[in-house]
Amino acid sequence: MNILILTYQGDPAGSTQSVMFLCRGLAAHGHNVWLGCREESLIHRELRDSDVKLAPMRFGRYGGPAVPEIVRLCREENIDIINAQSSKDRYAAMRARFLHGVTARVVFTRRQMPSSSRLSGLIASLGAHRIIAVSRAVADGLAARWVRRSLLEVVHNGTPAEKYEGITDTEVTALRERLGIEPGAVVIGCLARRKRQDVLLRACPLLPAEATILIVGPGRRPEWDAIIEEIKPRQRIIFLGHETRILPFYRLLTVCVLPSLLEGLSQMILEAMALEVPVVASAWGGNGELIEDGKNGLLFSATDHVDLAAKVNRLLEDNDLYGRLRTAGRSRALVDFSVERTVRNTAECFERLLTKDQSS
Repeated sequence: MNILILTYQGDPAGSTQSVMFLCRGLAAHGHNVWLGCREESLIHRELRDSDVKLAPMRFGRYGGPAVPEIVRLCREENIDIINAQSSKDRYAAMRARFLHGVTARVVFTRRQMPSSSRLSGLIASLGAHRIIAVSRAVADGLAARWVRRSLLEVVHNGTPAEKYEGITDTEVTALRERLGIEPGAVVIGCLARRKRQDVLLRACPLLPAEATILIVGPGRRPEWDAIIEEIKPRQRIIFLGHETRILPFYRLLTVCVLPSLLEGLSQMILEAMALEVPVVASAWGGNGELIEDGKNGLLFSATDHVDLAAKVNRLLEDNDLYGRLRTAGRSRALVDFSVERTVRNTAECFERLLTKDQSS
């Protein structure tokens, strides 16, 4: 197959990693893969020396200047599938299809829980031949927003085992020294962009006083100052902004917390599980498809800081449970949610779409 994948984002985030793994995986399976993205983006730099062919594009309002380049590639390279990953490139793909007669099959991938807008669901139903949802929760959310069930297919996100190689004791030790965290210290962390970290902050008065709270990704937000002033936490709280290399931070964590209300299928949960850090996550979106409560992680009632604290404390107090979740979580991430499975299922989705066209 000749596949054109589009993303206007391509900067540090779990979704960017997922797109990168998908591109590499499809190319490794023998497909011809082009990636349309901003030339200055992280994903462009990361794939520069790979088998993926890079097509620099600018995505403006409603797709903007990327559209002529999409049309050119489709005609010159006989593109079979256009797979758009986010809003601006979805519009670009639709314009190429409807205004310029591109005949490639258009597939949208939805990685986050949809917004409340039903109009966006209606537009997606009209613009795509197929919509891949990264979890059943995302598919259900789309169906509730006027997306036809017949268009929807669930392909879970995955993570590659090789991603976790190369984390050295030296860099972990350097992180400990930089942050002043002693080996064996209790560290409760959230390593993500803005994902309702305020719920974790509100839980602090109910968590062990000796714990360190580590929040990496968004930095300290001004709106959190009022919470901190109100709760007067006993714990040391460390706020860090964007970090170029995030995986070594998991080696500092005792428990990983994800309070998000956005997750389609969280790369942070997969990363923590793969690195044997037990996860406590909100029972929201695709989190429940990754976590079997009490078997490979714990779920808490979304936005309920009291329940969050109770689940974290349960983990810290029950060594047997802690050990079981570490082992089961690693298997869940690297076996049940391997990136190889994601690539295979995505390719099969594309192939079914093309086969359906040929038989109709």
